[in-house]
Amino acid sequence: MRRRLRVLALCTVLLSASAAAAWATDKGLTLGQRGGDTACGAPGDMAAAQTSTSGGVSYTVPAGRWQIIQWSAAGPSDGKMALVVFRPTGTTDEYKVVGSSQARSLPAAKNTFSARIKVREGDLIGLWAEPGTLCGVFTGNGSDTASIFFPSEIPTPGATMTLIPGYAVGYRLNVSVELTKRP
Repeated sequence: MRRRLRVLALCTVLLSASAAAAWATDKGLTLGQRGGDTACGAPGDMAAAQTSTSGGVSYTVPAGRWQIIQWSAAGPSDGKMALVVFRPTGTTDEYKVVGSSQARSLPAAKNTFSARIKVREGDLIGLWAEPGTLCGVFTGNGSDTASIFFPSEIPTPGATMTLIPGYAVGYRLNVSVELTKRP
């Protein structure tokens, strides 16, 4: 009897995962997490990519051809923030910027902005922020890690940078995106 219940539970989980995958394939997908309780403490502007999470939230684009149609971040915050999408180059800790948005103020608790950035499997969702901007949420979990770079301005598409690995351990970035499938 216990074995049957375990098999039934496993089937339920697999069917749920299949349904979620179908939803993601046909209608869209959300990556990242909007929410923050920690202001950027860097002495200057910073760019960050969420390089790992403890689960439940992904900042990595899944298989397929996708386009970011909007991004969101929590506020209110004094500084400005921009969406930045990073693509691993194959060299350790080196990333190419695939796309970025203009800097936006975060005056409300929920701030959403349109975007049009083509992305592909393995791209990482990240951000650029001014000092004092609400840029992350502290989880305390060592598996939640962001890698950081200190640019003088918002990284532009085509720029390549080496991110400092494990700079923000125990944090998740305050940015989420909505993806849609593209032909």
